[in-house]
Amino acid sequence: MSRLNQLRHRKSVKWQRFAEDVIPMHVAEMDFPLSPAIKNSLISMIENDDLGYAYPLNELGQSFSSFSERHWGFAPKPEMVFPVTDVGVAGVELLRALVPGGGKVLVNSPIYASFRKWISESKSQIIDAPLRLVENSWVLDLDQIEQRFKEGVDVYLLCSPHNPVGAVHSKEDLASIADLAERYSVTVLADEIHAPLTHSLATFVPFASVSEQAKEVGITITSSSKSFNTAGVKGGLISFETEVLKNQAMEKLPMAVPYRTSILGIASMIASYTESDEWLGETVAKIESNFKQLNALLEDKPWVETYNQNATYLAWLNLEGLGIDNPASEILDKGRVSLVAGSDHSIDDNGYLRFARMNIGTYPEIIEQAIERISGLAQTR
Repeated sequence: MSRLNQLRHRKSVKWQRFAEDVIPMHVAEMDFPLSPAIKNSLISMIENDDLGYAYPLNELGQSFSSFSERHWGFAPKPEMVFPVTDVGVAGVELLRALVPGGGKVLVNSPIYASFRKWISESKSQIIDAPLRLVENSWVLDLDQIEQRFKEGVDVYLLCSPHNPVGAVHSKEDLASIADLAERYSVTVLADEIHAPLTHSLATFVPFASVSEQAKEVGITITSSSKSFNTAGVKGGLISFETEVLKNQAMEKLPMAVPYRTSILGIASMIASYTESDEWLGETVAKIESNFKQLNALLEDKPWVETYNQNATYLAWLNLEGLGIDNPASEILDKGRVSLVAGSDHSIDDNGYLRFARMNIGTYPEIIEQAIERISGLAQTR
């Protein structure tokens, strides 16, 4: 049985959403086997009939703090780490708590598509300071960010590392953001869910670690779900560095939020952060190899541009050379490969029309088949 046919037996949205002749490379989940530690932890919970309501265990904060210190040299305060259903719930509920009734929330397009939903659900207004393209890398535009802060921003929703472009923000840029946020009274909500998937030639820096100002203005939301491929068991966390921000946010958060976390999600996060370093290293190596393969396959293709990406398994592709306004739609209809449309990563469906995001957290032969199909479509135009 081919690898594709084996994967089609999975029940996740990635493998069930489209017909069997489609190669799914849209939703952000990987196809690799789970970490043995996570698998054993979940099996143990089931064998022990331990599937009741989750409790905010101290072990979660301790495991995340130790993981962060091992990998990034920064130990968040374990007692200031709180469980939540997932990063999406954390984002929406924190926005509601920080700007009751709605406010102005800054993002950097191209954005993680769900940011629009978070901001809309919190009845807030989306403000944009687009990333700049410098020497084939996407970077923060600090001048534009400051201008937006001056004009009035309540919360800055910082995607770090950045989805979909795979940018790893520098310590200097993050420190500048912290200074600006303090000056203009902006809270920085740092979504750091892809941090463990930083590639070997880049260095991820937690926002809260860059300065005392960052600790004062920053809240971190994250989960092991993307990096360790466990989105379906539902678990995330919120991390604070100061009592002031913690009290401001947690006092307004619905009491049910921490308890909606799956007990399996908490077990999965603890196993990810304590016993899965070797698996993570091997997985990042696979992802880096996949990026090299993708770039080699696309190197001589005039219809596509790729960029320097230093994190995640999500490739950001400029498909303007195809001459199609919505290439992801035509690639699905005629090439039978599902990508995420670039417009989904704009703030209003009108930007990045000829871009697409491709999930390459899969096996090399599947990537090769997908590029063959898209290349065949390109040759017919």
